[in-house]
Amino acid sequence: MASGGVLYQTQGKQIPNYPQFMYKGSISYRIGKLSAHVDGSYLSNRQLTYTNDLHVPGYFLANFGTRYDFGSVGPLKGLSASFNIYNLANKTYIATTNEAGNNFINNGFNYFLMGASRQFFGTISANF
Repeated sequence: MASGGVLYQTQGKQIPNYPQFMYKGSISYRIGKLSAHVDGSYLSNRQLTYTNDLHVPGYFLANFGTRYDFGSVGPLKGLSASFNIYNLANKTYIATTNEAGNNFINNGFNYFLMGASRQFFGTISANF
């Protein structure tokens, strides 16, 4: 690849912003009306330049959730309550990098968006 009359060697280099490895998994269990699940995702490091001279580290995130199905309660059908935790270990990580474009080399013009910290979500749902 060439830019500004300079030839940059990119053969065999990792594509910027994309992890070389990405794994996701989930396990769930149900006992009667109560269910729970744990999800995990792993992203390996991501290069920020076409010459691979700058990267952000990989990360692993775990999430947890539980749900209870109450069934029919009065006029409500399918009443359920759930509680979920995103980023269970409150891991600090870089979620987004250089979405507007990448540099050939590390020239200091890179940007990062931090990932969400631990978050809690609760839901109550029903049908009429």
